[in-house]
Amino acid sequence: MKIMVVDDDPISRRILSEILSDLGVCHQFDRGTEALVAFDKAIDENQPYHLVTLDISMPDIDGLTVLNHFRTKEAESKIGVEKKAKVVMITSHDSKDTLLSAITEDCTDYIIKPFNKKYILKRFANLGIIDDQ
Repeated sequence: MKIMVVDDDPISRRILSEILSDLGVCHQFDRGTEALVAFDKAIDENQPYHLVTLDISMPDIDGLTVLNHFRTKEAESKIGVEKKAKVVMITSHDSKDTLLSAITEDCTDYIIKPFNKKYILKRFANLGIIDDQ
């Protein structure tokens, strides 16, 4: 599995990468703009990401804008629903407006910080993103 971890917080990025490293190859990005370039390149090279964890609040471009770009790129590339990246929003914001915006932009799930390995893996298994751990 090809995994993208996007978070401006180095500790969250490292923890998520450690949790997910047993599931596949993790590529880490601390800025949304870097993630956009990598996501587009992966699709253009026919090696798309399967799973993305995406922080909502980042200094250069917010996660919802990044998610919208990802979904637009997939649509333009005629990637079907079953092949779209699973995008899990990771945030410390527990607001209904943020949650609704993430769902509107077609995220797969929404996880609020803090989190731990057991919680992440159970949540991903329940969603069918990974096999039951």
